[in-house]
Amino acid sequence: MAHAVVGGFARAVIRGESGGARLTVPRSALVTEDGEAKVYVYDDGKARLRAVQAAAGSGEWVEIQDGLRAGERVVTEGAAALSDGVEVRLKPASSVASPAGAE
Repeated sequence: MAHAVVGGFARAVIRGESGGARLTVPRSALVTEDGEAKVYVYDDGKARLRAVQAAAGSGEWVEIQDGLRAGERVVTEGAAALSDGVEVRLKPASSVASPAGAE
């Protein structure tokens, strides 16, 4: 069993001038494979690699425009060392920081 840290949650966050809800994940959750942005989603004890459309930008948090739903749990630490389907354990979400304004 891999010792990946899992437990971050994708959150809808109000940002910018548009005023619309935005889905964001920590930049550490992104994995680039073959030039495509991906994240590992927690699925019944396993990390599942999923392609996402991430917005360009800088900072700790990245907007996910497609490929992820609010509330899905994503690997936020150690994602680069995982492979699709590996078993993982959850870490309490209370230990994961959230972007300003997410509450």
